[in-house]
Amino acid sequence: LGSNLGVALDGPRIHNAIPRSGLVSPALGVWEMVMSRLEQLEALLTKEPDDAFLNFGVAMELAKAERYPESLARFDQVVKLDPHYVAAHFHKGKTLISMGDMDAAKQALRVGIETASSCGEQHAQGEMEELLASL
Repeated sequence: LGSNLGVALDGPRIHNAIPRSGLVSPALGVWEMVMSRLEQLEALLTKEPDDAFLNFGVAMELAKAERYPESLARFDQVVKLDPHYVAAHFHKGKTLISMGDMDAAKQALRVGIETASSCGEQHAQGEMEELLASL
C-alpha cells in the first residue's frame, strides 16, 4: 500500500475488473447499464472473501454511498484480515467523522497512528496526526 492513504480503486487489479463508466458499448451498438462498482467488488469478494484489498474497496464504496455502519464493519474486516492496513484505519476515522462520532474517530486515528508508526509509514502517520489534531 505504501503511504498513499487515498488509494484509488483504479489499481491494476481492480482496473481490469471494473469499467470506468456505468455504460458499456458492445459491438451491438446498444448501451447497457452494468453493475455498480460496489456490486462488482462484492461479486469479486465471493471468490476471494479474505482479500483485504477487495474488502477495503467495498468499505470505500459504502462510505461514498454514506452507508456508514456497513462501511465501518468492512473497515474492521480489513484490519482483521491485515492489521497493518494503515489506510483502513485512516478511512475508518474519516468515516466516523462523517457520522459525527468524534470520540470514536479520535480512537480510530490513534490506533492508525500507532499502526503506521510500527510499519514505518511516516507519511501516513503524519496525515493521521494532522487529522487528529484538527478534531
